[in-house]
Amino acid sequence: MTPTDLPPNLARLARQMQTLKAQYLDHLGIGTGQALILARIYSNYGITQTQLCRMLGLDKSTVTRAVNRLVEAGYVEKRRNPADRRSHQLMSTNIARVWGPQFELADKSLMKALIIDFNEEEIEQFGIFLRRASANVHHVLHSPPVTRFSRLINNPSF
Repeated sequence: MTPTDLPPNLARLARQMQTLKAQYLDHLGIGTGQALILARIYSNYGITQTQLCRMLGLDKSTVTRAVNRLVEAGYVEKRRNPADRRSHQLMSTNIARVWGPQFELADKSLMKALIIDFNEEEIEQFGIFLRRASANVHHVLHSPPVTRFSRLINNPSF
């Protein structure tokens, strides 16, 4: 595999994982993005939308749309934040708490599908490589545009 094969293969893997997770969660009537947000609300009872945006690295409008859909579906309840009346706290409802273990099961099933024929050493190496790749992209993403461009084209490994 060459370095130029990596982006399309990673993109395909990401799409496949999203599709598989959507299949695991289909019976809940919510998408994978909403499931991600609901799982965070479930595990951080009373979180605000601003905190949720920071935690997930998502923009406010994306989180607002997903939260509103979850409220309409009966999975999330919004309450005025007593510490800051301008914001709302988000709480999972009883329905969501019943479905909570389904999110964990979906994640475990997805993980098992991903590493089904890996041995322990390969799993460890895969995790190391993923963390390093993520850190590399994060660094490039958060560097000034001129630095980002020159750093990428001056890389002799390509």
